[in-house]
Amino acid sequence: MKIWNFLPGLALGLGALVAALPASLALAKPTLTPAAAPKTAPGLPDEVQAMHCLVGEWKGTGSAEVGPEQAKVQFSLSCSPTSGGFGVQCKTHFSGLPGAASYEETDLFGFEPGRRKYHWFSVTNQGETHDHVADVSKTDTLRFVYDGVHEGKPMQEAITLKVAANHRDLEFSTTVSVGGQVTAQLSGRATK
Repeated sequence: MKIWNFLPGLALGLGALVAALPASLALAKPTLTPAAAPKTAPGLPDEVQAMHCLVGEWKGTGSAEVGPEQAKVQFSLSCSPTSGGFGVQCKTHFSGLPGAASYEETDLFGFEPGRRKYHWFSVTNQGETHDHVADVSKTDTLRFVYDGVHEGKPMQEAITLKVAANHRDLEFSTTVSVGGQVTAQLSGRATK
């Protein structure tokens, strides 16, 4: 069975990666807040600097449920500043996902100051393109949501992302639903 039958538009990159980790890391401090973010470039807004906690080389493991199939997955994530520091670009590779020998994703993170929203644009080797949106958070957790259509039905991908205050641990969890029915779930954690 092909992964895209159950994961329509599932942007797994930091996308699931970042998106689907179980909440098993007990984090005492906010992670994606301006106070917790590394100061990488003078003059960048706090919300932009907060995204730089993703910068670095990550390795992780997780689990996936795609339709009736369950699997353990491995992933790697490489993130770097882009566009003068106003964005963060990540490349992610997953292995072990049901129906996909290799799952590649490129992500671009940015901040929209007018609406005070984070954007996470993902493109995958499965032909998926998603613009996930999250509100600025005062906690250690962001919830990115993409709303779209798959085969004429409403589709939603919701990704919860936590990065520890030390900027060396992250966890995510992703849930994909089509027509109101959950079709896939992915969770994991990674370290730098």
